[in-house]
Amino acid sequence: MLFPFLIYYFLKGILLVLSFTKQGIAKGGSEKLEHKILYIICGILLIGNLFPAIFWIKNNINYVSNYKHLSNKERKYYHSFLVWDFFSSAYWIKENTTADVVVMHFSPPGFYLYSKRQTVFFDQLPYKSRGTMLEEIKLVIKEKKVDYIIKSYQIQEEIIYLLNEELENYIIIPLVRLSKEVIYKVVRISPEVKLLNNDGLYWYNERNYDQAITIFEKSIEIKPNFSTFYQLGQCYEAKKMFKLALQMYEKSMSLQPNYEFAKSKSISLLHVLENISNK
Repeated sequence: MLFPFLIYYFLKGILLVLSFTKQGIAKGGSEKLEHKILYIICGILLIGNLFPAIFWIKNNINYVSNYKHLSNKERKYYHSFLVWDFFSSAYWIKENTTADVVVMHFSPPGFYLYSKRQTVFFDQLPYKSRGTMLEEIKLVIKEKKVDYIIKSYQIQEEIIYLLNEELENYIIIPLVRLSKEVIYKVVRISPEVKLLNNDGLYWYNERNYDQAITIFEKSIEIKPNFSTFYQLGQCYEAKKMFKLALQMYEKSMSLQPNYEFAKSKSISLLHVLENISNK
């Protein structure tokens, strides 16, 4: 809807510049050569910017048009290999979330245009100190009640890690990984649950799976969470208790149906269990 207006005002501006240029040329004298040079520069800039813009717009329109008609299998292919993950993540948000969610992205206007979801800025400007940047991002997450964060190649993985460490009542969990972007879910939890989950992860990384399972189960008793069920599934899978692991992944998906990591784990375990039964 905005494109015709942009064209109108762009052409209007060009005509205004040309009218001023012609007036200057008509005066003659010493200014004549300067205005001719300005006229040539304006023409070069117009041509140099117009053709790439037309090419970019044409490709984007073609991509969006094609994406809408793809099957789910074909979309997964696009998710894996397409360079422009921007559109994939925008359409994923549009198709898998409700209209009231808030998304954090490094390019809010464009993302809003394609996702139709309220979008706020992920500010990671290089001239800011890390402390200032993190405080600003945390403030936006809290004040705007952000539900999803789109991490692209412009956003360092370390930023997500630090946010997880410093946000007391939140955990940020990867839901979907595209080729260059990751869609994170921002989950509000109590400090007690977050502490238990962190302890469970510590013991899981130490390969003390029994201790990790005990802690994750305590966390679920307080407040069931799709991420905690997923971690329990990983513990059972590491212990080769595949049926229990599959149950945990399925419980995780029952709470978060579009949790791609749990889906992937479930499909993998179904193949494992099928191979075991066939032996």
